[in-house]
This record gives sequence, structure tokens and C-alpha cells, in this order.
Amino acid sequence: MFAPTIGAAIVLVGVGLLMVGKIFLPELGNTDSLSICTTGFVLWTIGGFLGIYGIRAFQRAMFPLL
Repeated sequence: MFAPTIGAAIVLVGVGLLMVGKIFLPELGNTDSLSICTTGFVLWTIGGFLGIYGIRAFQRAMFPLL
């Protein structure tokens, strides 16, 4: 039972954070921008996993994913 709407919402938040990290790089500095981009990538990956495999698989794989 996959969850495309939940996964897509989390992927969009992740992509948004990636864009914020790239666009505001001069104002944020390298360290802050890298933190924001890394958080965006992690959310993108978790959202993709949720969208493809579903909530039940995410609950079972939560420890390795986080």
C-alpha cells in the first residue's frame, strides 16, 4: 500500500529546502547552506521511500532510514 500524496508532500518540502540552500548560499554561508541542503536531501529520500513503498514499510524500516 503505497502513499503517493504523503510522499509527494515530503519530497516537495525536501526540494524546497534544497532550493533555499542553493539560492541563499551567499547570505547563509557554507555551513548553514550545507545543513539546509542535507536536510532537504534526507527529506527527499524519505518522501520518495514513503511514496513508493508506503507507510507500513516505512515503519518497519524507520531505524535504518533515520
